[in-house]
Amino acid sequence: MRFTPTPCCPAEFSRWLICQHQVEIEIWPASAEVYFLDERFCDPANTQVRFEAAVCNAPDAQVLWAVRAADGGAGRGSIDSTGLYTAPVKNGLPSPCMEIVTASAKADPLRRAYAQVTLIGKGPPDPPPITLLLLPKRSCLYYRNGVNTGFIDASNKQQVFRALLTNAAPPLTWAINGPGTLVASNTDLCLYQAPDSGNDGEEVIITVTLQTDVTVHDQAEIALVNYSWSGIVP
Repeated sequence: MRFTPTPCCPAEFSRWLICQHQVEIEIWPASAEVYFLDERFCDPANTQVRFEAAVCNAPDAQVLWAVRAADGGAGRGSIDSTGLYTAPVKNGLPSPCMEIVTASAKADPLRRAYAQVTLIGKGPPDPPPITLLLLPKRSCLYYRNGVNTGFIDASNKQQVFRALLTNAAPPLTWAINGPGTLVASNTDLCLYQAPDSGNDGEEVIITVTLQTDVTVHDQAEIALVNYSWSGIVP
């Protein structure tokens, strides 16, 4: 008797399970510490770190890289297609600050591996302070037409003031509080001219201010006097 095998119906195939290995991905190093990109006194090489990733059980070994913040938001650093992570500038970020680097398998983007990056440093050096010094700080001038001021040279009735500005640039604003005339521009020089007459010891305040930052300013004082000599007979 000859045995003839009975062909399997398609339904029989549903009883068989086809096993396939799951796509796996691994990243290293698992953690790294880098400095902020604008860190003071730092070797630029220490502001970057290279990550490597291996994909298993997939026809495509390509990796998709991304950076996320620790809270899941957008990362501040960046990473290129080769896995080279570059730290961000500090820009108010705390130190230390943590970010997450993710490596996803292109063949199955749901398969991911994670690494931790810790950002440290103080950032760039503080900018040099802006200083403004007005010179001379105090002057004594004569009225133009006092009791006997006609005998006083005109150079003693006016004063040139200079503003020494560092770590910033004009324009400057000049102001006067008291009698007299101020011949000024927005540069670092101004000329003060005494009034014709007045009381002895009257005070005048000259103020110069940086227009782009009004908190930067300085002042100078002027004392106005009459020239009177009893030996001169009118």
